[in-house]
Amino acid sequence: MEKFVYRIIISFILIGTVVKSEYAIKNGDLYYSFKESNSEYKMTEADIKTLKVLNDNYAIDGKHVFFQKNIIENTDLKTFKILEGFYSKDRKNVYYREHKISGANHETFEILDDSYSKDRKNVYFMYDVLKGADPKSFRRIPETDFYRDKNNIFYSSEKVGSIKGENIKRINQNLIKNDGSLFMAFWKYDKFKNKKIEIITRNDSSLSYYIKDGKNIYYLARSMEEEVDGKLLKLKEIDYATFDFIDKEFSTYIKDKNGIYYVSRGGANKINADRDTFKIINVIFSKDKNNVFYDNVNLGIHSEGFEILAYVWDSTYYLRDKNNVYYLDAYIGPPTVKIVKGADVKSFTVIDNLYSKDRNNIFCNAEILKGADIKTFEIASDDGEITAKDSKNKYDRNCKIIK
Repeated sequence: MEKFVYRIIISFILIGTVVKSEYAIKNGDLYYSFKESNSEYKMTEADIKTLKVLNDNYAIDGKHVFFQKNIIENTDLKTFKILEGFYSKDRKNVYYREHKISGANHETFEILDDSYSKDRKNVYFMYDVLKGADPKSFRRIPETDFYRDKNNIFYSSEKVGSIKGENIKRINQNLIKNDGSLFMAFWKYDKFKNKKIEIITRNDSSLSYYIKDGKNIYYLARSMEEEVDGKLLKLKEIDYATFDFIDKEFSTYIKDKNGIYYVSRGGANKINADRDTFKIINVIFSKDKNNVFYDNVNLGIHSEGFEILAYVWDSTYYLRDKNNVYYLDAYIGPPTVKIVKGADVKSFTVIDNLYSKDRNNIFCNAEILKGADIKTFEIASDDGEITAKDSKNKYDRNCKIIK
């Protein structure tokens, strides 16, 4: 049993969310924890007798300065000073979190924001020198995630590319234009037919864009798809004059005089749908009077009574129409659909990412779990080998009975 617990509880803002951190002294040892992640760290180097908590991130004892759970090595305790955000300094050095900013001049050091700083010689991203950056002219481009100096654009820890002159146009938070070039995240794009390009985007925080240069239409986006992320895709399939959105809220769906398209996998892929009855369900599913589509693929599922029952994990879903319950797997390769055999359409429900049920049966990985007792079946909560149990058996992650 603990003899005593002494807690100093502090709330602070981390990435827009209130997170509770806690220094706790338990039986003579110091612990640091984040409540939201339920993680706790024993700080064995701390001297409880001389310990002083400075704020939500910093503590000091007779030998060390701590940033959260980590020691800031070789600090001068007498001159140590907390600056803004995660920055601090002493008479010799400047620190970011628990890291020394190597080479930083503490007399001319200036904090620019949460991640950028500079002195008379260098610009720093977190605790490393931002190579190629001119400290005299380095500054943020207002209302964007980009920085610039007299010569280049910077994003995060990278120099993205050179600029011409002072004229930089903000398209939105994630895209800027200079002369005939565009900058998005770590990439520069300058292979357009002319400098007078038209950029169409959904809103100010959007990460997807259509670009018209007088001859060609391009798609540019941040994406989980490697074939799409950061790639300037020329949409050769699209008629320039009649290009349009179907619904600007769902920017991957577009149309022209020839058809309807879904932009993915490196291009605009035609959806063989009835134009008059076509409807977007969400960012990946759509339908017409007869069919349901995933991306541009006809799933062979009837649109009447169609419902997405559950997103299971990594592009796998349970679906149903008026006739059947289906399991869709689009994790690797083209999407595959299988009927959940024996499932009662009206009563079928998903329990978790492994188990489901209807009025008659328990299902595991979209197949009937033979012998399972529906009345006593329950999900196991111990997170061990056992995933579920009933009055007769216990079951593992492979839907096998544990003997």
